[in-house]
Amino acid sequence: MIARESGALQAYQQRLLSSKETDTMITKVFTGRPARGLYNTFVEKYLQSDLEPLPWPFQALAADDIYFNAHVSNNADYFPLLAGQELRMLKRGQTAAEIVEEIISESRENLSELNKVMIASGVGSPYVITIDAGNSLDFYQYVNFARQYGLDIEKILQE
Repeated sequence: MIARESGALQAYQQRLLSSKETDTMITKVFTGRPARGLYNTFVEKYLQSDLEPLPWPFQALAADDIYFNAHVSNNADYFPLLAGQELRMLKRGQTAAEIVEEIISESRENLSELNKVMIASGVGSPYVITIDAGNSLDFYQYVNFARQYGLDIEKILQE
């Protein structure tokens, strides 16, 4: 959302960069499905109404005129501010390629350290592959991720 190539609202990008993990909540207010987002005026007023959000996709469709007007006026107070949990890691000015390279580099470092711990603990295998897939470890999702992004699976498995 904050990559240089992103078309996200400037106000949305600024909110992401100035927020921390404790500024997020899981809500159905934006889309009708549970999603992590930043608290804003739209959420506040919706929660005050005591109305249940409509099921997906009707909630987002019902609020579309509000979202559209917020978008054209660069108003983050009435825009669906979807956000992840690691907001403090965001950096202004990176390209999407730089962000992906940073994630890959950090993942390699973390996997290398994890492998050392696993070997030292006597688990036996020097090769451990993990991916965060909704708080589950799934080797096949990791391979599918690598395949999707054109990564050399054999090379990754050797590392």
